[in-house]
Amino acid sequence: MLANGTSKLIAGFLPKALTDDASATTRAHLQTILNEQTPTAVASALRGMALRSDTSSVLAAISLPVLVITGAKDNLVLPQQSENMHKLAKNSKLVVIADGAHLANLEQPDEWNQAVVEMFEQVL
Repeated sequence: MLANGTSKLIAGFLPKALTDDASATTRAHLQTILNEQTPTAVASALRGMALRSDTSSVLAAISLPVLVITGAKDNLVLPQQSENMHKLAKNSKLVVIADGAHLANLEQPDEWNQAVVEMFEQVL
C-alpha cells in the first residue's frame, strides 16, 4: 500500500464487497469512500486485521446481547463463519440478508437498519 498505492486493492475489493446486483450508485459511493482513504490508513487497517487475535472465547463467554448480521452472498466473511459466531454467543441473534454481500449495510440499508432497530427494541 505504502509503495504502490491503493488502486489494486480497491479494484480487487469492490467485486467481493458487493453483489453483482448492487446499484451503480452504491458502487460509486463505495468507490468514493475507498478512494478517500490514504495508503497509510489502508495499510494500518490491513495490518490491524492481520495481527488481530482470536476472540472467540470472549464471544462464548459474553452474556450481553449480540447481533450478527451477514450477507448471504458474502465472500469475505462467509455466512458459515457468521453462523459459527452466532452459535458461540449464548445470547445472540443471526440475521442473514439474502441479497447482500460483505457490505450488506450499503446494498440493503433498510433491511440492515431494521435488524439493528429490532435488536435494540428487544434489549431496551
